[in-house]
Formats: sequence, structure tokens, C-alpha cells
Amino acid sequence: MSFQVPRLFWFVSALLVGLFYGLQALRHILLHSAGWDLGIYDQVAWQMSQGLEPRSTLLGLHHMGNHGAWMFYAIAPFYWLVPSVHWLFLTQALGLILTAWPLWHLAAQAGLRPRERWLICGLWWLQPVVFNANFFVDFRPETWAMPLLALAIWANRAEQRWLWLLSLFVMMGCRDGLGLIVIGLALEQAYRRRWRWAAEALLLGGGGSCFWPRSFIHS
Repeated sequence: MSFQVPRLFWFVSALLVGLFYGLQALRHILLHSAGWDLGIYDQVAWQMSQGLEPRSTLLGLHHMGNHGAWMFYAIAPFYWLVPSVHWLFLTQALGLILTAWPLWHLAAQAGLRPRERWLICGLWWLQPVVFNANFFVDFRPETWAMPLLALAIWANRAEQRWLWLLSLFVMMGCRDGLGLIVIGLALEQAYRRRWRWAAEALLLGGGGSCFWPRSFIHS
């Protein structure tokens, strides 16, 4: 299975990432962004980049007490280079727009023609939920999980077990509640009598949901 897509796909994706980022940045410059989620994540990202304890003064919590999003630590190197809230806007736009990449391959995996693959990607890009996630919540790290979820589904159908588990594991690092999605996928695998895949996903999702680090919540 080749992961190649037409060059036009990357051109359209780059335009859409620029559009999503540009409009969100303009909204922020015009003082229409909110100070809650954006303020929380901007503060802890800067603290991470400086090697400080990532504790939100808005919440009074350590970052891991705020939905256990350990994947958010990946933003620290960017904030170390240039401490700017625009990294949040850019990575969110990338996560939402590039979800179309695994969707393209899911469509190819299903035997759809190129025109139909474009339709699938277009429906993703144009759906209101994607637009609202980018423009009306300012920033949420779970938007990074969207391409991972689609990639996990592709890996499952392609019998790529380790890629499936890795995608699910990293996806859960974007928000603890995504463990429920993993449990749902495990139940779907059980319905299909794919017992090994179901058991592994259930252990991963259940373990993440039950034993996620909670010691930071009131610390």
C-alpha cells in the first residue's frame, strides 16, 4: 500500500491550512478570541518550553489534571523557539485539514475512484463541525487526534496491528476522554469477532480511562 496522494491534494491542503490558520490568527488579532482555553494552553505551553511546572493559574491545576493531555508536551520545542499562541492555531489547522490524508487512503482502501476520494475529503473539509472546532473553541489538543483516529481505522482494515495500537495510544494522549472512543472501537472489533484486536483495544482504552494520572488534579 503506497501512501502517495496526488500533488493537487497537498496543494489544496496547504491552501486550506493557510486559510484556517489565517482566519483564526486574524480573529485573535482583532481581539475576538477567548481567554479561557486559549489562555490555559498558551500559559502551560510556555511553562513547558521553559522547563517549569506546567500549572494553569486559571484552573489552579497541573496540566495533567486538565484532561491528561500528555501529547500537548510536543508543543514545547516550538514555544522554546518562538513563544507564540500562533503555534496553537497552526497545529490545530494542520490536525483538522490533514485528517483528509488518511481519509483519502480509507477511500482508496474501499475501492473508491479518485473522484469519489476527493468527495470524501471535500465533505470532511466542508463540514460545520470542522469549521466550528477551528473557529469557536480557539484551541483544543483533541483536534490533533482526528488524523490519528482515521489512520487507526485504516490500519485496522489493512491488518497493520502495531500501527493501529500506536495510533490509538497517541490519540488518547490528546485527551483522556478519547479512551471512550477506543473502547467503542474495541466493541466494534468484538462484534466482528476479531477478538485479539478487540481485547488489545479494550485494555488500552480501559486502562487509559481507569488508570490515567489523576494525582495532579488537586496537587
